[in-house]
Amino acid sequence: MTPSVIAEDILSIVPCCVGDTFYEPFRGEGAFYEAMPSPKSYTEIEEGTDFFNHHLKHDWIITNPPFRIIVNADSKPTSHTEVELGDGQKRVNGFIPCVDKALSLANKGAGFLVNHKCMNTLTNKRLNDWYDLGFSISLIKVYEIKKWFGRYFFILFEKDSESCLLFDRR
Repeated sequence: MTPSVIAEDILSIVPCCVGDTFYEPFRGEGAFYEAMPSPKSYTEIEEGTDFFNHHLKHDWIITNPPFRIIVNADSKPTSHTEVELGDGQKRVNGFIPCVDKALSLANKGAGFLVNHKCMNTLTNKRLNDWYDLGFSISLIKVYEIKKWFGRYFFILFEKDSESCLLFDRR
């Protein structure tokens, strides 16, 4: 579970406006959801609602995404860490599919609390693809979460924003 003090800090740096809508796609125990201002909504697979089947737009999507997700085996590769599970499924790094889906639903932006392994997935190609959709990484904040393994990074994607990362444009 995301510590509530971290969730509150993260929500305090999201450049939202009064009345903006918030969405937590992986509610879990609710640290982000509880810290979000209203109006807000969530999905939680344990409660029978799946982010990947969600289609409503929201101004801000903020979450601590799962590090691994299960997808159809014929899905396009997301990383070199895919594991075939049989029965037409594979387990993949969840960060890229979560970002792709969130950016398709976000009016203003999406933020993710992730571990250091997700940083390796920020390739020039992906950054360009997201830039072409109108989104750039506007902020990265480092958190030390002692009960977890090491450093974690809050990565905020904003629509029509300057990137805080330099990368080779196509």
